[in-house]
Amino acid sequence: MKAKKRFVCYLLFGLWLCVFIWAENVSLESQWIVSAIKIDADSSDWMQSLSPAWKKGKVDCSFANDDKNLYFLLVFNDLKYLSSISQTGLKVWLQGGEKNAKDTGFFFIPKIISAEGMINRFEKDGVSLSEEKKQEIRQKEKFVLYEGEYFHGKKPGVLPPLGQDVKPAVFRTAKSGTSFIYEIRLPLNIEFLREEKGIQPGTAMRIGFEWGGMTEEMKADMMRRRSISSTRAEERASSVVTRGDDSDSTPVVGNKDMPFQKGAPRYSFWLEVHLASKPESGR
Repeated sequence: MKAKKRFVCYLLFGLWLCVFIWAENVSLESQWIVSAIKIDADSSDWMQSLSPAWKKGKVDCSFANDDKNLYFLLVFNDLKYLSSISQTGLKVWLQGGEKNAKDTGFFFIPKIISAEGMINRFEKDGVSLSEEKKQEIRQKEKFVLYEGEYFHGKKPGVLPPLGQDVKPAVFRTAKSGTSFIYEIRLPLNIEFLREEKGIQPGTAMRIGFEWGGMTEEMKADMMRRRSISSTRAEERASSVVTRGDDSDSTPVVGNKDMPFQKGAPRYSFWLEVHLASKPESGR
């Protein structure tokens, strides 16, 4: 009887494992494009249909690429799974082969820069600005920058040369009905990705998405609010009120067993994406 129960347990575990592996092993095809896609969080100019990418969170994806860039739509159809993405940003991990490794990718979050910062960016990119154009830029105090920060390795801020022909990763977001859209372009022609990761048109790659959780500022704010709530509860517990008759004053006991406030949840999922290769001429 024990052997039979053990067999049933192993069988159920095996079935669960197979379902889990199947559910996580989502594979999508990227489509080759001949003209660049405008990154504006408008999905109407996409010919590629969306496919389920993460069923639990009702997230759909669509991918397209040429020989230099990868484009994709990431559509959240259940807004509760956005978690704290607006504060913590979206991480996109890139990996060649079959393993999921969080060591190379892009970080997407809007950044506020000053007018002088914007002028410096133009000049750093080799764009010559007239004094009139600079004054026009200075009419606006701040700008929102929608660029992804490229990283690899465990040391933040140490970036390899991206190359002159490499465009920066860019993104846009927008709410569309009951959904939320991320539209992203990231460069494929980074030397490190091609030589070390083997990521290039015609190959399969692993791409992971991660968001949510809490920033250090959010954690500090939560601890501060917990402290205030705890202090107020103690004050209520030690206060006294008069019943309104001639009975003794009775202490009002507050709830000292306050529920633990959980932070914003962190979510992640991985996909296998088959990058399209350039069609042969005449086909």
